[in-house]
Amino acid sequence: MQAADLFTKDIYHVLGLNSGTSANGLDWALVRISGNADIPSADVVTHGAVKFPEAMGKALRSCSLEPQVELETLVRLDVEFGCWLGSTVVHLRAEVLREENVDLVASHGQTVGHWPRDANAGSLQIGDPDQLAKISGLPTVSHFRQGDLAVGGEGAPLTPAINQILFNNMNESAGILNLGGIANLTVLSPGAERLPAAGTDCGPANMLLDLASVEFLGTPFDRDGECAARGTVSESLFSLLKQHKWLETPLPASCGREEFGDAYYSAMRSAHPDVKGADLLATFCHFTAWCVARAIKRMSVKPVEILVAGGGVSNRALMGALQTALPVERVVSVEERGMAPTALEAVSFALMGYLYVKRQPLVLQQATGASRPSILGRLTWP
Repeated sequence: MQAADLFTKDIYHVLGLNSGTSANGLDWALVRISGNADIPSADVVTHGAVKFPEAMGKALRSCSLEPQVELETLVRLDVEFGCWLGSTVVHLRAEVLREENVDLVASHGQTVGHWPRDANAGSLQIGDPDQLAKISGLPTVSHFRQGDLAVGGEGAPLTPAINQILFNNMNESAGILNLGGIANLTVLSPGAERLPAAGTDCGPANMLLDLASVEFLGTPFDRDGECAARGTVSESLFSLLKQHKWLETPLPASCGREEFGDAYYSAMRSAHPDVKGADLLATFCHFTAWCVARAIKRMSVKPVEILVAGGGVSNRALMGALQTALPVERVVSVEERGMAPTALEAVSFALMGYLYVKRQPLVLQQATGASRPSILGRLTWP
């Protein structure tokens, strides 16, 4: 592809790559995008997930958890992860996508640090896009968060502007709730009103649940929420969880491992060592639902229904807690609107890559606190 062609095509096939706060694997989606850049048409061709090699996953999690990381370790991991991403794209094209065309890769990278609210606010995603682009042979858009930070936003959540495109035909006000490591919420007015999307991070979702699962079940997650469903909520622990300092932050706001990761989990376990196993998991489900309900109550537009995406959709105990706690009429999976729950984030970054090459700004003032719309991303040539 000639350089000029990338900016003038009518139809794009964009491969979106996303690694979330859980840092356990890569979600990907190939999306066919066309039409008006303001409200493009996006069709998911196919999607999937690739687990990280054990050593790489451990290194990525360690890098995002340790308060101090050796400079050489960080630099080398950035390159190693970028090489792995590039090789994974080559493998996907050869073994999975086969005859499908790919024009562009849009890679979120792995967040290893996110400090959005001080004088030198910043966020760091690793996965060297030069290695990715050169190995895959595809132009690559990356570093989406930094542009939002540069105009006064928190760099997260970015997906509300994309959800407005993907779910632009809603007849009622609706919320899009993604349950990854962190719960993030988009609230959309009915399509005819075309108001800017509102959004915020709500607090932890799978992050605390997965840490408890590793400790008590010896597995990365509580499959289907079976263990949590047998538990009883600890009111004393729940009361302590609600006192987290981040919950005093005016919304919209972002959060991550820095607020709700291993250190916080260890502190809660030390404060309430008597709450274990199923009761701990049930309490974390209850807390997540409470955090989401708290966010909804602070939104100027009140959603009638909540469409849920992310790995948390398969946790029946968590979905049950949401059904009970949220001040809405319906809580259902985004699958009811034709979107695979585990694909939404990767699809979102594919669209962000497309919007970058179309020079289309994202409107995020009501989601990240940005001062104005801005074009997000950086382009790397193969």
